[in-house]
Amino acid sequence: MKRKYEELREKRSAYEELFDLIKTMSEADSIDVLHRIRAGGNVQDILNQVRDGNLLMQLSLVPETRRRYDLPYRVEMPAFILVENNPYLTSMVYEKTFRASEPASIAGTKESAMNLYLMPYSSALMADPLLSRIMTANWTSVITDNNLLRQLLGAYFVYQHPSFVYLHKDQFLQDMADGRHRFCSPLLVNAILAAGCQSSPTVHDSTQFWNPRTLGYLFLAEAKRLWELESAESRSLTTIQAALVLQIALNENGLDRVGLSYMLQALLIAKEIDLFQNPKTSASDDDDDDDITKARTITAWGLFNWQVMYCYYFFRKSFLDQPPDLALPDPVRYPQWYGQVWLRYPTSETLTPTYLGCELVARSALRVIMMDMSIALYGTSEHQGILTLEQVLGFHFRLEAWFTSLPDALTAQKIVYPTQLELQYACFACTQTIKLLTIL
Repeated sequence: MKRKYEELREKRSAYEELFDLIKTMSEADSIDVLHRIRAGGNVQDILNQVRDGNLLMQLSLVPETRRRYDLPYRVEMPAFILVENNPYLTSMVYEKTFRASEPASIAGTKESAMNLYLMPYSSALMADPLLSRIMTANWTSVITDNNLLRQLLGAYFVYQHPSFVYLHKDQFLQDMADGRHRFCSPLLVNAILAAGCQSSPTVHDSTQFWNPRTLGYLFLAEAKRLWELESAESRSLTTIQAALVLQIALNENGLDRVGLSYMLQALLIAKEIDLFQNPKTSASDDDDDDDITKARTITAWGLFNWQVMYCYYFFRKSFLDQPPDLALPDPVRYPQWYGQVWLRYPTSETLTPTYLGCELVARSALRVIMMDMSIALYGTSEHQGILTLEQVLGFHFRLEAWFTSLPDALTAQKIVYPTQLELQYACFACTQTIKLLTIL
């Protein structure tokens, strides 16, 4: 009891001291403190920062730019990885972190474009002119802080979106800025903000998903409320997208069974509107038809990719037995078709692309192989987990062909983003499964 009393007294004194400091601060400093509090910052941490120096100077410091973090038990690369045929030993990331004392460079690459190899992904922010036009009005009632809204949107598109491309970023942000509901809705916005809270470095209590006072909880509750109102009647593209984003947020909270129900409802709506089929276009407005086709194509492949991954890793047959009948354009020739995500690294004057289109096309091609593997492995109860030699060789050659046909930005030498590394690991895991089946 005494210990609890002391903790409460210290907590109260921290609040009182911070309140007294706010009263004596300049208006700009006090607003910055309030932004940190509303973003979920710990009061004691904020108080320490204010005590240690000028808050505005601290906020303007360059983010952490170390690439290398020491492992807990050993700092050197394990010997079993240091083999001649390991293509990742020629990667820029490896050269920078384990070999070169000075930054290595790629032929024909400007020095400013090397930041993605020299600085951690977490130090970069999304750069998009549409963000400055986006306001909370008409989209969410949880917050009124426009800067916080933009920060959470940026966190979602930097950390969540590259792995789970369910919507076209440019179409979504454009409609949100213009107040239109064709590719945006309050349900979708609140679902994205809930997922953004789990990625934002400024939301410090994101793991407390049970706490009704946290931003993540409030956004998720609002999204669920809007889902109940909309899902029974709406068969729109944004409803499907919101269901998929809600599944992300729920899975992050360890509620994957609840999240699965949203994916199944998204599949039902998708089949009702023939999402996976090439839509019939009209001659009335070619630009409008192109936008709708683009949005449908992105969502169809995003839903297909997610359900394949879910079924494959949970040892069950894919819910869909055919990929979408919607062609994905060449991402090298048409990178902006996919809604490129641009990053700005600290102290850099140039923007860095994430090669979202290349990654989505490569991920989709790999998911098609994984779909066929899940059907072959788990399609029938009589021969579950058994493949013929012909099937094993067929999958092996397809995986090798996928790896060797990767675009330049996704080669072993140049990959650097977390999702790019994860994508190649997924191929490696499938290859190991085939090797294991060959041994058995």
